[in-house]
Amino acid sequence: MCLRDKIPSVGLKGRMVTEDVKKNWLRWRGRVLWKDYGNWVKRCMLYEADGLIARGRPGMTRNQVAEKDMRKCGLNEADAEDQVNQR
Repeated sequence: MCLRDKIPSVGLKGRMVTEDVKKNWLRWRGRVLWKDYGNWVKRCMLYEADGLIARGRPGMTRNQVAEKDMRKCGLNEADAEDQVNQR
């Protein structure tokens, strides 16, 4: 992204805000993945509800969205759990 792309300020601001939100979400997810499984936050994050799914294409779960964002950034769950290289 550079000035020659001629992106309107409104679009650029919106894109930057969403990128910041994604980065913060992935940072938080990495911190939660460091915790042991007994932690209630990690259990809630990894919980998948049972039950019937409505007709049609199901929406993406929070975990699926996070996996998609990690692929875009070239990250994987092993990177998030590797505390030594993060610091």
